[in-house]
Amino acid sequence: MSENPINSSISHAGKVVASEIDRLEALLAAVPGDLALPQLRALVAIAAEPGISVNELALRIDVPQQSASRYVSVLLGRYQDPMGGAPTRILAEQRISEEDPRRRALFLTLEGTALLATIVHAAFGGLQQ
Repeated sequence: MSENPINSSISHAGKVVASEIDRLEALLAAVPGDLALPQLRALVAIAAEPGISVNELALRIDVPQQSASRYVSVLLGRYQDPMGGAPTRILAEQRISEEDPRRRALFLTLEGTALLATIVHAAFGGLQQ
């Protein structure tokens, strides 16, 4: 007796979803506990578009400008750790735009780039190109 094609498709889809969930879990495990998902989204957007402004970032990640500013403040290391010490990490930096001196451009720091590389490797490092 042959296997029902619908059951076979469901079984295959379940295996694909399980594989993707494993990859998602690996990605999330690589994200430091003190970096919230909105901040991670901002970090990825800055990496995707170096030199982006806070206003452009807000549009890209679909949040109000005030929220984007808060996320950027964390990435810039402007918040202290809970024990009142120095910021735990500086993942982004803000520079004066070369095109428009009134505009502030966002870039990842070496630490931000290294963190993002670690997260990407955790999720996709074992994949064949």
